[in-house]
Amino acid sequence: MRVENQSQTPERHCDHKGRQAHLLQYSQQANLRGTLTASLCDHNQREIVSLHMPGHKGRTSLPGMPSIAGFASEFDLTELDGLDDLSYPEGVLKTLEERIARLYDVKTSIVSLSGGSGGLLAAITAVAKRGSELLVPRNAHRSVINALVLTGLKPRWYEPSWNEQFGFWEAVDAKVLEDALVDDESVAGVLVVSPTYVGTTSDIKTLAAVAHRHGVPLIVDEAQGAHFLPGTLMPSSACSSGADLVVHSFHKTLGALTQTGAVHVVSDRFVSAGDVRAAMRLISTSSPNYVLLSSIEQTIIWHSSEEGLKKLAFVAQLSEKLQREIADRVVVFSPQNGADPFHVMIGSPSMSGQELDVFLRARGIFCEAVLGAGCLLLLGTGTEAGDIDFLVSALAELPKNDDNKVMSSKAKPKPLEQSLSPREAFFAPSELVAAIDAVGRISADILAPCPPGMPVCVPGVRVSADNCNLAGNKYLRVLLEQGDT
Repeated sequence: MRVENQSQTPERHCDHKGRQAHLLQYSQQANLRGTLTASLCDHNQREIVSLHMPGHKGRTSLPGMPSIAGFASEFDLTELDGLDDLSYPEGVLKTLEERIARLYDVKTSIVSLSGGSGGLLAAITAVAKRGSELLVPRNAHRSVINALVLTGLKPRWYEPSWNEQFGFWEAVDAKVLEDALVDDESVAGVLVVSPTYVGTTSDIKTLAAVAHRHGVPLIVDEAQGAHFLPGTLMPSSACSSGADLVVHSFHKTLGALTQTGAVHVVSDRFVSAGDVRAAMRLISTSSPNYVLLSSIEQTIIWHSSEEGLKKLAFVAQLSEKLQREIADRVVVFSPQNGADPFHVMIGSPSMSGQELDVFLRARGIFCEAVLGAGCLLLLGTGTEAGDIDFLVSALAELPKNDDNKVMSSKAKPKPLEQSLSPREAFFAPSELVAAIDAVGRISADILAPCPPGMPVCVPGVRVSADNCNLAGNKYLRVLLEQGDT
């Protein structure tokens, strides 16, 4: 498939200029000053290219979502006759979950309207009865820590590979996982993040074999990889690589609205679909949003079609084009293992990630996140060729790479000193103190700036100065010291 040039200034909406004027007029109403609504309008006036979540990129005319924009309020209903009940699906919602399961070729798919976060909560809760510990990577999402608090599981931390150039975690080495499972009698399950937030994938087949050899289930947080579908030249999904439970978000790179996702029960060797659904009911609202459900359905239908698969392949080609054309201006991160083309991490020896982000925002380009020494550009099913052309033109304003300059190395974070389980610490008597006064004390809370939501401090961990500096929080809840009342 050939990538054709489009207009130099892409339009996020089919009536971009008219929409801008409408948003400006609307946001200037007196009763909206200082409100969230005014801030949303202001952002949409400034943004030309979206390189962040959600995957539809604000383009409401996506083939996968033809009716959501115009009928949001009409679709905002409740569990009426014919609309089914997400807690106990038997009709159209059961059909929707069966569509999802067919697309990913799994036994059962269970919808989450709390995105991948809700999916991880449900998956971990479902395996909790199998043991007292969960193997948790240092790049886990904060929802995993929430699950530990709710279930009482203790984390057994392990470390994926560390990238010193940019400063983030990468793939999981099978030997690291093997070593972490030496004492496996108390382990309820193993969690792996693949792809990572920056797009590095792990060898899930090998990791699954390690976990299964020790008699424990493998849960894969594939929230960033819902677009890993057959026929798209994408990396293989964990759904087809031996994982037992796989969690997806449908809004990060696909066209569904934010807060949509699913847990896939690939194998019932360790946990049943009934266990996962019961766990999902435990953490979900009893009032599901039918607008979100409809957006999932339309997205799944589209990506089950040849047209939808071709669009994903097209975006992957746009990624190749982007990386090729900006290589002389920025450093493009190349993962040590398999790479997800929808995640493009860039940095520069001559400016920090924050400075690069400011440079892009000044030109109407909004990236997903500043992470370590660089900026993450997140493509999605709504990305168009004009977006890439505009970004390439903007980055052409930077000086060419100087071969004599290299990006400074970033030290790996220190190991977490887990003194208590997250549940014990979360519910223990505590007080709120200034961050500077928290150093050396045991945290009762999670510090996990979002995005990406990776914890730098968790309940039960002794707080270090690095924890507070990384999080940027002014206050932290810590356990009362002995003798405090």
